Amino acid sequence: MKLSAIVMCGLLVGALTGLAQNEENQAGALIHQGNLAGAIAALDTAITRAPSARLYAARADAYLRKGRMAQRDAMVAFDQAIADATEAVSRDASQAGAVMTRALAHQAKGEHTAAVADFTAVLASNPAAADALVGRSLSYKAIGNTNAAQKDQQAVGEINTRKGAELQQQLGGN
Repeated sequence: MKLSAIVMCGLLVGALTGLAQNEENQAGALIHQGNLAGAIAALDTAITRAPSARLYAARADAYLRKGRMAQRDAMVAFDQAIADATEAVSRDASQAGAVMTRALAHQAKGEHTAAVADFTAVLASNPAAADALVGRSLSYKAIGNTNAAQKDQQAVGEINTRKGAELQQQLGGN
């Protein structure tokens, strides 16, 4: 009797995981179509069925995209992106993409000190992450640390000439 209950439980978990995978696939298609509200709803369902770091990271990314596109409620979307990215990292510390998403959401909210901390964490695991260097450089500049901003700008230039030129233009040619 106990064995059949365990088997049934295993089958139920497997079915829920499969349904969550379907919702995640649907969310990816909806993001591609630009339907962020639909993607977030699909990810909400997937997380309800089988919560995982990957799903929280995906929903955080969808909220970040929504915040960037929104004219109203952008800060709410950024807050949700930060919360989901934090949940993803708490479930799986190797979620560097979620840390990057959180950094970008902090930056979008003007929380540059928090953004610098997250960009630095991304760079600790991947020192050649040019996007993290660009983000950190912009946040350093926003908080008045121009020396650190220029150091990151130089590192970006060494990693990727194109991104270094873009950053130099954004920083005003310094």
